[in-house]
Amino acid sequence: AVFLMATVSLVADALSRHSYFTKTPELEFLRHVRNGISHGNRFYFKRGEPKRPAQFRKFIISLAIQGKRPFWEFMSPGDVLDLLDEVETQLRALP
Repeated sequence: AVFLMATVSLVADALSRHSYFTKTPELEFLRHVRNGISHGNRFYFKRGEPKRPAQFRKFIISLAIQGKRPFWEFMSPGDVLDLLDEVETQLRALP
């Protein structure tokens, strides 16, 4: 579990330095998951968040998940691996 949390954090940090989060709902989703990890493994939304669509498959970022744990209450380890795979696919497709 810790390995996956660290991996998501590292990937999302690299993406944030290049402004990729606004590219697709999946990348915006990753941003919120990373933020949840950073806030003690709990989703915490500031006023006005989420600002942009953030979705990965059946998972949707909304105020309804405020306070839930990204790992493992919201997503399972397999879902996280699928998310990382989707992020890789999308990054490879960008110009």
